[in-house]
Amino acid sequence: MREAALKTEGLLKNYGRVRALRGLNLEVPAGAVYGLLGVNGAGKTTTLGILAGFLRPSGGEFLVRGRLGCLPQDARLTPNRRIFPQLAFLARLSGIASRSCPGEVLRCLAAVGLEEVARRKPRQLSHGQRRRLSLAQALLGDPEILLLDEPTAGLDPGQAAKIKRLIFRLAGARTVVFSSHRLAEVEELCEMVGVVHEGRMLYQGSTSGLRGAGNLVRYRLSAPGRGGLLRSLPGVRGVRHPPGSAWVSVEFDSEEIVLEELNRQVLTLLHSAGVGIREIAVGGSLEEGFLELLS
Repeated sequence: MREAALKTEGLLKNYGRVRALRGLNLEVPAGAVYGLLGVNGAGKTTTLGILAGFLRPSGGEFLVRGRLGCLPQDARLTPNRRIFPQLAFLARLSGIASRSCPGEVLRCLAAVGLEEVARRKPRQLSHGQRRRLSLAQALLGDPEILLLDEPTAGLDPGQAAKIKRLIFRLAGARTVVFSSHRLAEVEELCEMVGVVHEGRMLYQGSTSGLRGAGNLVRYRLSAPGRGGLLRSLPGVRGVRHPPGSAWVSVEFDSEEIVLEELNRQVLTLLHSAGVGIREIAVGGSLEEGFLELLS
């Protein structure tokens, strides 16, 4: 197990009578890309705010091991002042020597593909560019840990794709934690995920574990509505096939039958019934696992 870059134990946060965090336990290994999931009001932003030092917890403990950069959800620079001197000022506040600040600003702007806007003002940029500019601010000082609160919120698919590519490039050499409502991007980017609900951690572990990849497989059939045939196979615990859908989900006992043998038996049975398989997907969707936790 890798050393934890971030950790909380019994984290509590109260806003008056409102209990935002109720003993939240989180552990993020160094170098991981970790997705923090939860509905609005679950406690994601509060958790990131405490880890970043913006908020004081009401109880519990937390650990941050390494230099930290943060992209708050509503982060923005002053709209009518030029970008370069604003970032240079923030770099200086981060502890970077004055003579090194210009080079550091250009390095961070280049990292997010915005080196050409250094002399412009934030109000002259598109929404997607301003979001990348905020990410450049978070990169000042080359932190080992990045906390990104809803980094693709409000972006169109093209702009969101640019942010995701940036996260891909940033990962590995540093620890990245980001919250998101977009389950598909968490599934695409993250090796680990935490599901927060009503201030508590409901699930923490691998993304594949939340999808049920160890004991669930889905088949897309050539003929919808024929998935019931698979209930008779040994080791099958349950079969779900929504009406009209070509997909059928099969939950199986991995101690009784291995996936390869199950696939062989499924292919044989369906072939004898004149039904073909067009696609096989191991595990369910992240959305299914997420919603099942909340139910």
